[in-house]
Order: sequence, then C-alpha cells, then structure tokens
Amino acid sequence: MLTRRAVADAACLILAISVLFARGVVPTGSAADDFVTGSGHPTRGDILTVHYFERPPYMLSTPEGMRGLTAGLADSALRLTGLAYRWENTPSRRHLDIIRGNTGNDCGVGWFRNPDREEFARFSVPIYRDQPAIALARADNGALFDGEMLARALANTDLTLLVKDGFSYGPYVDSLILAYHPPTHVSTGDNLGMLKMIAAGRADYFFMAREEAEYLIAQSGLPADDFRIVTFSDMPAGDERFVLFSMRTPDTIVERFNAAIGTLRPVARTDQK
Repeated sequence: MLTRRAVADAACLILAISVLFARGVVPTGSAADDFVTGSGHPTRGDILTVHYFERPPYMLSTPEGMRGLTAGLADSALRLTGLAYRWENTPSRRHLDIIRGNTGNDCGVGWFRNPDREEFARFSVPIYRDQPAIALARADNGALFDGEMLARALANTDLTLLVKDGFSYGPYVDSLILAYHPPTHVSTGDNLGMLKMIAAGRADYFFMAREEAEYLIAQSGLPADDFRIVTFSDMPAGDERFVLFSMRTPDTIVERFNAAIGTLRPVARTDQK
C-alpha cells in the first residue's frame, strides 16, 4: 500500500518544484502557442515549434508559462539561445509522427532515446534523468512482490501489463517486455486514466518513474491507500530524457540549445539516484 510517507514525499516534490521556480532558477516560460523571438523578425519557417503534452510533474502549462522537470528546463534553455520558438500542445503520439514527417523545425520534449527513434530524430544532450522505474499496482495485488526481479513479474501470465501506446519505458524494461511478451493492454489515455484502469481491475500494473507515480497518486483524487509502488531489485538507474528534433531542424538550433543546457547544467536535475 502507498504509505503516508510516500504521499508526503510526493507533496515535497511538488513543493520543491515550486520553490525552484520561485527562486528564479528556471525562468518563466512562454505561454503555449506564443512566440519568443530572439532578434529580428523571423518568418514562419524560421520558428522552432516545441511540442508538449500535459504530463505533470514533467510538463505543465500555466498562465505564467511552461513548468515542470523537463518543460521548465527546456524553456529556460530556449530563452538563453535567443531563438524564435513556440510551444504547441500536441497529443503524445503525434510528436513522433510530426518529427518523423520532417516537414518543419519541430521538436518534442522529454523523450527517451532508443534505436528506432534514432532513425528519424536528432537528440539533444540529456535534460533530465528519471528516478528508477517502478510498477504501480493496486494495494491488494498479491502477485507482485517488492524487491523481486523484473523478469519474474513479466513472466507471470496471470498479470496484465498496462502500456501507453507509442511509449518507451527505457532500454532495459523495453527489452524484457519484448523477451517475455507478458499479457498486455495498450492504452491511448493519459496517466490518470491508466491509474483508474488499475483501480478498476482492467489491468494489474504499469511502469513509470517513482517521482511521476507519487505525483500522480497525490493529485488523482483517488484513495492513496488503494495503490502501492512496487520496486525491482534489478531495475537500473532511471533513464535520461532528451529533446527530439526533426532531421530538418538546422544544426545551429540544436547546437545552441545544447550549449544553453550546458550553461544550466548545475541546476538541471540529471543526477537522480
């Protein structure tokens, strides 16, 4: 069961993010769909479109601008570059389709790197490292055990894994899912919808980073004691997240973004244990 300590930790995470912004470490972002112009008067083709979708605590649009562990940092870096860019709220699956289509200067924030995406996208330097992945399950699910090997859970054909359509869970988890082919339910919904599916018994567990799970449960409005976080003894350190650029995006844009991230590195949360 999710303990009061875990809920408290989630609340502390939310507070820490708020404090980070309040201190001005991550400057105020642009409102979604607004332009931020460095110099001159760029044409439409010169503007970088930055695609996001609402995914707290990574990406949140607010009246003051873009916030979150990945979107806030990306916006800070873009402001430092002086480039012209705009945020656009785009369904998650469309991010990859747009970048693969390579019709303009487009990028998506906070994605994992894998061989398939390397075929059609250019990656920034890392902008964030997740905490180790966990499984989120109902508290009364006795078939999942804290500290067990991930392969044991995936090999249990009595358990149904819930996955988000088009998502990667990092090289290690992806490789074991491919190797064991667990019974799987694919969802096109958001994380809250997936949590409700777990609560309703439509699936048994799904993967996410610990910080995302704690935030999700704390903000869901569902009883925290109905869920538990399951850790795995062989789960590696969390995977790094990147900004994916379309191949058409000029080298200068990617290079300037990477340089700006390097400037912000001391405040970038890429050292999670």
